[in-house]
Amino acid sequence: MKNKRTILLASLLLIVAISFLGAYIRYSGEEEIKDAEPQKLPPTSLWVSNTVNAQTLSEVLKRDEDGSSIQAIMDYSDKIKEGGENRGNPKPFDMMEILLESEIIIESEGQYQAEIDMRKWKTGFGEEYSGADARQALKDALTISVVDWCGNPTPANDFADLYLDLHEDSQATEAEHLENIEEYVQCRSGN
Repeated sequence: MKNKRTILLASLLLIVAISFLGAYIRYSGEEEIKDAEPQKLPPTSLWVSNTVNAQTLSEVLKRDEDGSSIQAIMDYSDKIKEGGENRGNPKPFDMMEILLESEIIIESEGQYQAEIDMRKWKTGFGEEYSGADARQALKDALTISVVDWCGNPTPANDFADLYLDLHEDSQATEAEHLENIEEYVQCRSGN
């Protein structure tokens, strides 16, 4: 009986000692965790794609002094709609309506500009159009647009895709990508 009590007492002391040791280990590293900077992960490829597409469209519209670019986008939108393309939607795909309703393109007093901050786009849950609809409409708008301020005229979607190809494996932060994209779209970067 004495032997069983000794084993029981030793077991209890061992459990208490292990508990204290675990607590010590857990709390001793807490200061290091508090002082450590959070890891900054690179943004998703979807974020990068949306951002370069929006920045490119923004620049197209800024440089559209005679209105020909926005008119080409509107005409292409009508062509898609009249062609009956629905692109997975229950009704015909209306690119220009999606861009305006989602506030990717904002019209004010006959002038058009693109919203480059995706957080301001009216897409997703509770909105009329999904993010997928908006991305498709944005990509379609770039298909008909031309980048002519960086040398040879280039389809705007190809111009945006080239940035994505050049930075495919980039580990840049969101802020670094924003700076790189702005330089790229303004033709101030080496690529």
